[in-house]
Amino acid sequence: MTEEKTMRIIETATWRIKQADHNKFLQVAVHGPFGDDTNGLGWQANHPEAIYYSKTRNFCRKIENSDEEEWIFIDEYDSVEAYTKSHEHLYGAEQYQEMQTEGYKRTMELMVPGSLTGHMVWEEVPGTNLEFKDHRLKNWE
Repeated sequence: MTEEKTMRIIETATWRIKQADHNKFLQVAVHGPFGDDTNGLGWQANHPEAIYYSKTRNFCRKIENSDEEEWIFIDEYDSVEAYTKSHEHLYGAEQYQEMQTEGYKRTMELMVPGSLTGHMVWEEVPGTNLEFKDHRLKNWE
């Protein structure tokens, strides 16, 4: 019996915000535009059936000699079709669409104009992934 390997896919987008807006942006991203977990990551955490991904992460980095920081989100999943369908269904719901519209407006107000990249889909190259669950450095001294 051969083990079926599942393809791992990530989707990313990047954008910039002013460093002074870090906490405001974080609040909108996690708790939604109204701060009540009716949208954003807080809502998604309570509705894991709504979005088809196995993991989502956000990272940011300060841009040297600038008052801006760059953000990236990374969604990880194994089926572009299922991921796309989940978003189409989610964004098609009237109540969610209203919240999404307000969230998009408030998010875009915090982003540096023109800094949002398009979504990019990446496929894992088989045989190139190393993952260490119990990573410890050897004592080199």
